Amino acid sequence: PLITRSTEGFLGKTETIIYIKQEINTPPRIQKINNQTSPFIVNVFDNSYDSLFAVVTDSLLCEVSCTREDSNFYFPSTYFGYPDSEFGSYENYENNSPFLWSSDYDSLLSTTDSLVTYFTAPNIEPLDNISANNIRDTLKFKLQATDPFGDFDTGLVTIIVHNKNQKPEISLNLEIINGIDFIAGYSNKFTVEGNQIILYELDASGVYIDTTIIGEITDIDNDLNFTVIPLGNDCNSGFENNYCVSGT
Repeated sequence: PLITRSTEGFLGKTETIIYIKQEINTPPRIQKINNQTSPFIVNVFDNSYDSLFAVVTDSLLCEVSCTREDSNFYFPSTYFGYPDSEFGSYENYENNSPFLWSSDYDSLLSTTDSLVTYFTAPNIEPLDNISANNIRDTLKFKLQATDPFGDFDTGLVTIIVHNKNQKPEISLNLEIINGIDFIAGYSNKFTVEGNQIILYELDASGVYIDTTIIGEITDIDNDLNFTVIPLGNDCNSGFENNYCVSGT
């Protein structure tokens, strides 16, 4: 009741009913993961040390950007709550993990209860007849952002792991190369078959007269196709050190 007193000393009383309507809670929103909007897809190289970082907003608690240090995410007022909540209506509880990462690859993550976590991408190994450059590994991580009243949002990020290409290595058989007699005015052709470097010797009319394996290529990625480009002055520009290169 509301009781008032006039300047003359008279008392007045009135009954007023005040209705308090509970505000409808809105869940947090995962806006971005690694600066990308949904769908969240991140490309990385194998064996690289990378991070996952999310931008989470909540219209009631942190409208611009939430952080792990926002205390409102952890402890709601004892007066708050909502009907049918799994935690009970008007019940105070601790939201110990408002930001939680989960995956079959939890062991790769530096932490699972932060907006930012780090991981090392797994190594990609080549298969018998498949180059590591043609193999992809896929990791999936889920982030759940939960407010103090049990409402939440989830975001699934897909990590596509690519092989970091390694350069091939050329091994030349100098003993064989030093034993080849090059004839002035005759052409020679280099090519690669499999991992072997082959020198074709041609006569003055362009007919093959000899074939010699002069080296091989090894590649840690198990690449199967290579191109050999001889180094030297282009024949259109003239000779250098008594030879020139064409058709490269």
